[in-house]
Amino acid sequence: MGCAAVARLGDEPPHPGPLQTG
Repeated sequence: MGCAAVARLGDEPPHPGPLQTG
């Protein structure tokens, strides 16, 4: 859930993944 959590915070750019939130 690391990638998902980071994506939600928006600290990192949108990257391809099964849990990509944008």
